[in-house]
Amino acid sequence: MDTTAISAVLALAAVNYGEVQQGRPSWSQRDMQTATNLVRVDPMAWAGDYGCSTAAFTSSERSDKPPLLYHDGLTEIAQLHSQDMAAHGFMGHDSWNGTSFGDRVWPYYPGSTIAENVAWGYADSAQVVWQGWMCSADHRANIMSGAFTDLGCGVQDAYYTQDFGGGAGQPHQPVAMGVHSPERPQGAVTFLVTFDDSAPTWFAVETPSACLDLERFVGSEHRGGWQVQASAEAGCVPYRFLWTSHGSELQAMPTTGAYQYGAGCDPWVAQPPQGCSDGPDPTDSGQGDTGEACAHDDRNCDGRPDRPVDGSPGPGCGCSGNPTAAGLWLGLLALAGPGARRRCSVQEPGPTSPRALPK
Repeated sequence: MDTTAISAVLALAAVNYGEVQQGRPSWSQRDMQTATNLVRVDPMAWAGDYGCSTAAFTSSERSDKPPLLYHDGLTEIAQLHSQDMAAHGFMGHDSWNGTSFGDRVWPYYPGSTIAENVAWGYADSAQVVWQGWMCSADHRANIMSGAFTDLGCGVQDAYYTQDFGGGAGQPHQPVAMGVHSPERPQGAVTFLVTFDDSAPTWFAVETPSACLDLERFVGSEHRGGWQVQASAEAGCVPYRFLWTSHGSELQAMPTTGAYQYGAGCDPWVAQPPQGCSDGPDPTDSGQGDTGEACAHDDRNCDGRPDRPVDGSPGPGCGCSGNPTAAGLWLGLLALAGPGARRRCSVQEPGPTSPRALPK
């Protein structure tokens, strides 16, 4: 399949999914969403990486769930909330000006149910997902809920927001989100992505000079996490994810254009790369190889100082269920349906202890 044919096939796509518009999704937003979806497709695969035991996980929280789809409205309001918290040095679900969580989020989401996780002070998106929210019963319940289909992520400095939604009726997307890591690769770059559909017959990352076959490393062939590591290319490097499934035409995420890495480079370009201009190898089965200084460091509200694995004092801050009190570290809200907009309450997270998460 030549480049012209690939472009023609992809132009037939019904929706332009994953495209960057007005800076969304940013690398940080895609990084958090990908981390969340890697947990959803195989929650028990990460048992050794969580900062807690999985003994308290419910049977549902041990079972795979479909990856959450990118939703631009939820992403916009999640980012605005993280920016609001960072600008005013607070953490909570209501805005600094007193706008409630429901009044803040509903105008950005047309579905029937919403929920939110917030956090402050973690090193990156992977740490806040694995070591923070997944180690708190109420936050974990949001991440692993089958009622939610959509997600928006906001990251500003060390302030993190997840806004979940259900009932908006977005079309299914086999590739909900993918990302390169680290943000600014030097030497090597890893591409991470989830897949949820009939097992792909071919799945690759396309760059200007390479067509990199992805390999599944967690989950199943029809619902799992895929990755590939490669040497980082010099300059500004656009990339996208390409795949075929049994009986399907070639598909791409983002649908048009490409994400991009490289120092000082725009995160998005309209012209996709052409490293896979010949398309999939027909002989390839595609299965792969199979704020303020804190008085103490109680970041997760369990009443005990947290310590890293090596026993050294860890950074952090105490927390409270009341945004006007000092130091809310993790927070959660769930809201079902517009009729329930006023029935919100902040729930305290459970215990967790930081540990190093390999990137």
